[in-house]
Formats: sequence, C-alpha cells, structure tokens
Amino acid sequence: LSKQAARMELLFTPAIKKRGAYLIDTCFIAEDVELIEDSGGDGCGFVPRGYIEKLLGNREVGKRTFGLQVRIFVPTLGIFKGMLMEKDGISEIQLPTSTMQKVDRSIYDEASPEGTLLVKGAFPSQHNYSVARILRGEEPAKAWAPSSGMQTDIVPHVLEDNGVPRGVVSEYRNEMGNIAQTRDW
Repeated sequence: LSKQAARMELLFTPAIKKRGAYLIDTCFIAEDVELIEDSGGDGCGFVPRGYIEKLLGNREVGKRTFGLQVRIFVPTLGIFKGMLMEKDGISEIQLPTSTMQKVDRSIYDEASPEGTLLVKGAFPSQHNYSVARILRGEEPAKAWAPSSGMQTDIVPHVLEDNGVPRGVVSEYRNEMGNIAQTRDW
C-alpha cells in the first residue's frame, strides 16, 4: 500500500516558478521522448540544451541551468520521476525506464500520446550558489535562508568524502549555524 501511495503522491508534486510562471510543459508529447536503458548506473535521463532554454528562456537562468528535476506524465509512456541532465548531440529527451519510470504505460489502446512535463527543480539552484559563496568565504545572497536541516545537510558529507579535512568541515557547520542565527531573514 505504501508504494501505491507514493505513486499517487507524484500527481500532487508542485512545480517551481520562474519569472512568475510555473514551469510546466503541457504540450509535451510521446514523440519528444526516447526510452533508453540505464547504462551508466547513474539513473538520470538526458535533455537537449534547446529544451532547457525553451522552458527557462535563453537568458541567465536558462543558460546556466544544466539539470532539471522533473515529473513526466504521458499515458502512452507512463509516469516518470527523476533528474534530466543536459546532454550534447541529442534532439529528444532520453528517459531510462529502469530507474525513472514509476508507473507503466496505459493498457488502453486509445491512450493519449499527449502529456505534461513538470519541473520540480532547476540546477544549479539559488541554494547551490549560496552554499558555494559561503565555501568561498563570501556572504550568501540576502534573500537566501538556510533550510532547517542545514546543519545535517549533505554538503559536509560530500566535502569529507572529497578529502576536505574534518576541521574545515566543522568550521563550515559552525559557520552555517552562525549565519542562520545572526542573519536578519
């Protein structure tokens, strides 16, 4: 029952807003997709640069974005959840069925090939940029607030796994706590 509930929850995923509009492509069709096998073990799908800029525009945000966290709903394909990473040399969105497909395609022959692509996140995010600024010893953006789980964030683990000394990681954790307590949000 919990897996069934988790699949139903996909239908209630909120989309992010950019420039005042929700990032949802309601003109998404099965022909825009190539189903692939997951060959690298990373589990993500791939998206052409042009599609990212179609969704986000070709200004600063659209140009710097290289990853999209998505939900895709197309009756003739199924329901997909996961990350799409920019990939050169492709013209269609590539979805690995073994890792991203959460619900099989419709069993009805009359099922529509039209569907929706919803963007839940775009990366690098403002959070990513603010953490990078902190790691460089700079102030994060004024509008940025660390999430409530920031002290146990994955960032310290990634830093340690990549050889950053524990003392430096401890200073990072302390600094994150100090920023959360001293900033006027």
